[in-house]
Amino acid sequence: MPRRLLLLLLTLLLSLSASAAAKASFRLRALDGATVDLADLCAKGPVLLSFWATFCEPCKQEIPHLIDVVKRFEKQHLQLALITVDSPRSQKQVKPYVQSKGWTMPVLLDPNGQTMKKLKGVNPPYTLLVSPAGEVLYAHGGYKPGDEKKLEEELAVLLKAAPSDAGR
Repeated sequence: MPRRLLLLLLTLLLSLSASAAAKASFRLRALDGATVDLADLCAKGPVLLSFWATFCEPCKQEIPHLIDVVKRFEKQHLQLALITVDSPRSQKQVKPYVQSKGWTMPVLLDPNGQTMKKLKGVNPPYTLLVSPAGEVLYAHGGYKPGDEKKLEEELAVLLKAAPSDAGR
């Protein structure tokens, strides 16, 4: 009987921790002026969020790798949204920078970093994987070369799929 009770308690604890997964939600303005709701992005599949800034060199190094990783998980409908935490004063540099890179994914504005802080980020780069249900499945702060390989391994587990060879 005690073993049965222990199993019941363990099952209850596991279900509570699973249901207590952090939920992400926000509405931010995009570069084109449109308002983007995270729930609308999540309706299309999992979303990799990258908080970045034009003054952040590690961010600039990381984003091309994130783009490649997302391409490898296109069968899982993985999307990438870039969220700049540039101040209102430096935001005028964002659009020309994005255009010079040819980026086509949503670029959202978080001018005072409030959304990043709400999602437990401290400094850019800060990367999150959000499930279609809005649950934060993965979070990583900072960037150094090789982090993209760790991210890809995590995504393979979290999305329960092997990445395709696209873009390799």
